[in-house]
Amino acid sequence: MKSNQKKSFKEYLAEIEDPNYQGGYQEDNNLSDKELRERTGLSQRKLEDILFTRIEKVNSDELINVASKLFAPCQVEIVIKEENSFHARAV
Repeated sequence: MKSNQKKSFKEYLAEIEDPNYQGGYQEDNNLSDKELRERTGLSQRKLEDILFTRIEKVNSDELINVASKLFAPCQVEIVIKEENSFHARAV
């Protein structure tokens, strides 16, 4: 569902939680990387970490700050789930 009208955070969250959802905030709002960096204040590297779901490289404060800049006013809820898969990264 693509639309030019601005969605509330709750509406957007419901849409992206749909298992059949294929878009993203950047695509839904027709934003270039530059425009998204300007809205969030993130570097290109940090933006890509979020866009490509390299969440282990982003801390919760950064995610909350980005959400508040993109969806202000909003309320952020953090859900902690135990994950059964483990990822290893060589340093």
